[in-house]
Order: sequence, then C-alpha cells, then structure tokens
Amino acid sequence: MEFPAGAAIQDVVKPVPEPTTSASSHPEWSPPPPRPGRAAATGCPPCAIICGTQDIHRTLEQKLTAFLGTEDTILFPSCMDANAGVFEAILGAEDIIISDRLVHASVVDGMRLCKGRARASAHADMEHLEQSLEHADKRVKM
Repeated sequence: MEFPAGAAIQDVVKPVPEPTTSASSHPEWSPPPPRPGRAAATGCPPCAIICGTQDIHRTLEQKLTAFLGTEDTILFPSCMDANAGVFEAILGAEDIIISDRLVHASVVDGMRLCKGRARASAHADMEHLEQSLEHADKRVKM
C-alpha cells in the first residue's frame, strides 16, 4: 500500500475474495444456505478459476442464447478472462490493435495472445491515436 509523501503510515484493511481467506468458513460471514426452491445462495461468487462454472451460470448462458438467437453464449467470469479469450477469437495476424499506453494489464495479455500486431498510443492523446490509425495498414483496426 502506498501513501502520499509525508503522510503517516496507517493500518489498512484490504478486502480479498472470500474463498482465499479462512474467514470464508466463519458462520457469521458465510452466506446462508439456499432457501427451498432456490438453486443457489445469493451473493457474488468469485471467478470460475476459483470455484468453477456453476449451474446457474450455464442456465444464464442458455437463456441468453435463446433470447439472442445465437448458436451459443459464453459468459466470462471476469474481464481478465474476457480479454484473454475475445482478442484471440476475433483477431488474426492480419489485424492491428491500437491501445492507450495505460490500459489494464489483462488487455495487454489479450493483445499478446492473439496473432495481431499491437501498438500503444500516447495516453489520452487523440491526435496520436488518429495518426496511429491512419498509418495502420491492417484489415481490422481495434
């Protein structure tokens, strides 16, 4: 934890996802069991990497597929997972990704996973972004 120069160091409580702490099994802090007729307890479960895809997630995917009329639907449990999966699925070697120099690390990881060429644009600089887009000679510019 960083504090501004000259500021007194303080005790800070930094919350972490519940399954990564021993507190997750404490009866006062654990969600109640599901009520009769409910498939799952309420609350925001951690990402699928920790607890796996649950039936309620797959049910939502199926309902979204029916609603959208698509072949299938994938719910990504986190933005990091989406960035890792989407870039690689839609971009190829003939594509270019131009991102702000200060994008989240997961976006950079997603850009590296796909075969496209990645370029960074100066942070919040629309003129530099416009120049980058004009000089891009690839099929898809993202």
